[in-house]
Parts: sequence; C-alpha cells; structure tokens
Amino acid sequence: MPPLLSRLCAGLLVPVAIALACATSAQASSVFLSDADTTMQLQLTNITDLSEQRQASERRHLIRVLAWGGSNVLGGAALWASGRDEAARGFGQQSALWGAVNVGIAAVGLLGGGSPPDAGFGTAVRAERRYHDILLANLGLNVGYMGVGTAMVVAAGEGVDRNAAWRGHGTALILQGMGLLALDAISWVASRSRLGKLLSMPGDTSAAATPGGLGITVRF
Repeated sequence: MPPLLSRLCAGLLVPVAIALACATSAQASSVFLSDADTTMQLQLTNITDLSEQRQASERRHLIRVLAWGGSNVLGGAALWASGRDEAARGFGQQSALWGAVNVGIAAVGLLGGGSPPDAGFGTAVRAERRYHDILLANLGLNVGYMGVGTAMVVAAGEGVDRNAAWRGHGTALILQGMGLLALDAISWVASRSRLGKLLSMPGDTSAAATPGGLGITVRF
C-alpha cells in the first residue's frame, strides 16, 4: 500500500476509534444511571412500606392499650364498689384509675387519625426513632411502677397504718406495670426492627469513573 494511502487510512481509523470509545462509554453510563434510578425507586418503596408499617403498629398498640385500660376500668370499678375488704377496694381503686388514664390516652391517639406516609429517608428515620424512644422511656417507667408497687407491698408487711390498703394499691401497681411493660415491649421490638432496616439503607449519592464509563451509587 502506498505510504500516502496508509497515512490516510490511519488518519481515518483514529477518529473512528475515538467515536466508538465514546459511544461505549455513553452506553455504560446510561446503564449505570438506569440502575441508579431503579435502586432509588426501590428504596423509596421500602421507606414508604416501613412508614406504613409504623403507623399500623402505632394503631394496634393504641387498640391494645385501650382494651387493657377498659378491662381495668370495669374490673377495678367492680372491686372498688364491692364493699369487700380494704385490700380489694384499694386494688380496685388503683386499677380503675389507671385504666381510665390509659383509655383516655389511647382514645386521643386513635381519634387523632393517621398521618400520611413519611416523605423521604430523613423524615422516616426521625419518626421511627421518636416512636422507638417513647416506647423505650415507657418501658423504664413501667419498671418504675412495678418497683413502687413492690415497695408498697413490702411496707404493708412492716405494719404501716392501713396496711391492707397499701397492699391492695401496691399489688395493683405491680400488675399495671407488668401489663403495660408487655404491651410496650411488643411494639418496641417491632419498632427496633423497622429502625434497623431504615438505618441499613444508604444515605448519600456518589459518582466515580470506572473502566467502562461512569459508576453511580445512590444513597438517600
């Protein structure tokens, strides 16, 4: 092949090679971008699902508290008005009052209605964290109620005035603490699981050059 023709062929091959490389890189970038969009959509779907699960869990928890409180109001009021011994009346009085408080709290929560699903990763995490921490604080309070009730029962055995009433009120406090501890623990375990799933999701967006083009990692 004449030297001039060879140089012409070589000169044509260079831009063709560059064009092919650019096309390959653009195609690879498009694939990465498509995968990133798919990942983002899946993450948003998961966040919405977890948000709806939290709202449903909150409602179930309030319904359980309402049922627990209602049963305490009915049973406690019956004992309170029974005219039996002072321990039974004290137990009934304490149970009825606690039941009324729990019914009121649950009713306000249920009548307040639900909020729309959390929009975005940060909002979902904050809402779940707040619910998780409220339940955790309640668990601590429930243990405290049981401790106060135990102290009252012990004091009743030490000959305090109206020891029967102390024993009745203390026993009711122990029962209230145990019941609420169980209810709060059920919801807390579920909330902790959802929070773990949320926190395991990525949280920012990064891009880096790769041999095949542009690699994008989507985290939000």
